[in-house]
Amino acid sequence: MSHHDEHWLMAFDEEDRERKRLLGRQLMGLTLQYVSLREGGDALLEEARAIGREHAANALGIGLPLTEAIRAMLFFRDTLVEVAIQLPETARVQPESNTRLLRRINTLLNSVQLAIAETYDQAKK
Repeated sequence: MSHHDEHWLMAFDEEDRERKRLLGRQLMGLTLQYVSLREGGDALLEEARAIGREHAANALGIGLPLTEAIRAMLFFRDTLVEVAIQLPETARVQPESNTRLLRRINTLLNSVQLAIAETYDQAKK
């Protein structure tokens, strides 16, 4: 998946893009930790929300509309889900684990997206 034509990406300068890459790697690490747990992980969800808030604050700082901030998160989400779908083939994960894996990924990334929206809502006040 190429993101060269994504409008949200063009809004960020190189320093912001590097920060986004770092946040993306942190979020990927959190996601891997979270999906490895059978249950729980509230502290990891809070770390994910903090990443969402930071993403939103950065996007607000450059005047990016909420829809574009969410679009950027959706790009990351799509990439992560694509990797997760391929994981059972490469890691010999049982197919029935796919549902649990995707549910855990969605829970974590939903937390991020809600934190982004909440940060935008608070900025309006």
